[in-house]
Amino acid sequence: MSCAMLAARDLGPGKHCVVILPDSVRNYMTKFLSDQWMMDKDFITESDDSIKNLWWSKEKLSVLQLPTPLTVLPTISCQEAIAIMKKERCGQLPVVDNEGIIQGVVTLDILMANIISSKIEGSSPVQKSLYTQITKITLDTTLGKLFRILDRDNFALIVNVACT
Repeated sequence: MSCAMLAARDLGPGKHCVVILPDSVRNYMTKFLSDQWMMDKDFITESDDSIKNLWWSKEKLSVLQLPTPLTVLPTISCQEAIAIMKKERCGQLPVVDNEGIIQGVVTLDILMANIISSKIEGSSPVQKSLYTQITKITLDTTLGKLFRILDRDNFALIVNVACT
């Protein structure tokens, strides 16, 4: 189905694409019949007029001139990460390895919950509490798209294209 979606995107207006699926559409309904999912995967463009018509929705993230975030290694302790987040007044930290490759994100909420529930200790490395399902975007991403992402996720990671 994903191949059909890619092919259909290149057909242009007024063209039709017929897809024969080996089973019913039931397995595809939650994804391919959801405009939000289709927009998130860049199969269709934004259709929500309430966002599309806002003056800022087509602006790129680059206009915000955001500072480079503080990152931590997966080997630092949870206690150290909590101290950094409190000092810097932030709720999450990107975790990168020695080569700068993103491993995930560690959040204050997850660390505190895992320590309180005894799943980890304060001395445990943050890699034991890593949140790895992260949405990565670039400085070319529009604010409208970021708005939709943050409507669904708690955060998005702005990455350099070369580092993704």
